[in-house]
Amino acid sequence: MTTTSAHDRSPGVAAQGHRLAEKLSEPFHHLIALLLITLVFGGGGAGEGLNNLVVQLSALLVAALNRDAFIRFYRKAPRTLVWLVIASVALPLVQLVPMPPAIWSRLPGREILTEAMELSGGAGWYPISLNWGRTLTAFVGTLAPLTVLVLCHGLDSRRMDRLIAFLVIAACAIMLFGSLHVISGLGDLYSDQMSMNGVLFGTFADRIAASIFFVSILLLLIAMPWHGVSAMGILVRLCAALLLFTGTILTQSRSGMAALLVPLAFLAWRALALLGSRVTAGKAAQINKGLLAGAVVGIVALALGAALILSSGRAQVSLDRFDNGDGGRSDLRDDATVAAITFWPVGSGMGTFEDVYQTNEALDHVKTRLVGRAHMDYLELAVEAGAIGIFLLLVWIYWFVGAAWRALGSPPDWPARAAIGIVACIAAQSLVAYPLRNQIMLCLTAITVVLLSRPKAKDA
Repeated sequence: MTTTSAHDRSPGVAAQGHRLAEKLSEPFHHLIALLLITLVFGGGGAGEGLNNLVVQLSALLVAALNRDAFIRFYRKAPRTLVWLVIASVALPLVQLVPMPPAIWSRLPGREILTEAMELSGGAGWYPISLNWGRTLTAFVGTLAPLTVLVLCHGLDSRRMDRLIAFLVIAACAIMLFGSLHVISGLGDLYSDQMSMNGVLFGTFADRIAASIFFVSILLLLIAMPWHGVSAMGILVRLCAALLLFTGTILTQSRSGMAALLVPLAFLAWRALALLGSRVTAGKAAQINKGLLAGAVVGIVALALGAALILSSGRAQVSLDRFDNGDGGRSDLRDDATVAAITFWPVGSGMGTFEDVYQTNEALDHVKTRLVGRAHMDYLELAVEAGAIGIFLLLVWIYWFVGAAWRALGSPPDWPARAAIGIVACIAAQSLVAYPLRNQIMLCLTAITVVLLSRPKAKDA
């Protein structure tokens, strides 16, 4: 009987350790780690400095480990996309460049500050931003989505599918964690900000952003490849879909619940396309009866599950919110419009809305709480970034429309088509809220940009 010595085993152990180290050093695993940290700590707004700092330091570390990916992105990505990304990241930095008093004092909205400074010794050199700390924070907030965008851009279709699967699993975990708050009052990382019993937040500080996150991941789930998926795999996906659907309802966000129509329509489109492709290929007689039976059972199960969810007491509380008013948000937007006009066309600086809104708030609209958001992201962008911000927004819209048109072509690229739905939902919700004012949704949007910009993938 022979035995293997430790010396004989050591080369194999060393080789395994070397392979493990190589895998851990891959950019894809760095990307997954960054997204995991972001999904846990990045759901708060600008007020969650420590949590956001964890995300941003992680992004800096991942970026430092993958410097070559940034070079490749700059060289190989479409020129329009590259310059759009650079301009968007640089906007807060431009607003931090100091200007001489003769120029700064003539900028719109600076009259009161100029008069106050003259009484205290005269104005000095100041930037466009009226609160450089908040604007610097806005710039730092672009590091994580920029890193995610760059690393995602180098992924092949197989790794992109794995990334989408990871996001689906993570979203289901966030929903289950948030459901603890609905059931027992636990499962809310930001309950110190605003305690709302029975409302699902998960790892988000804002339930509106949580709702559109679940809707977005539901779209990506529907877009996942279905070829070769086992019966158990189909069942798992149906359970995940029900979790995300339920999570959206339990956020009690009216805009999020309305956005559920998008993944439902997308599911019908995907199912019809799958069936139609088989028929047009002349294989109608060979259609797998088990696949059809599974599809029918799945649709019925989804319908019954949705009916049970919507008939529950928690869901009825959510649906009853459609009968309520807008909570004074129309008055808030009126005052925000005044602020936008006051600082047009240069803006007040990214992140400064809360500071400048107070000086333009009508006395009969004053509440006990300070207003931190315009509840309309386009209007808030006009206040903070002025004409440059609106111009950048229009160029982004132009880019998205062109990318969406290409994604609707043939052969079909379902992840890219899901990205169209995600962008549409975010754009619509931005009319009444601020879904992109957290790190999670910014990183998810970066992924949708990559899905729309990469070469067409074969349908699966």
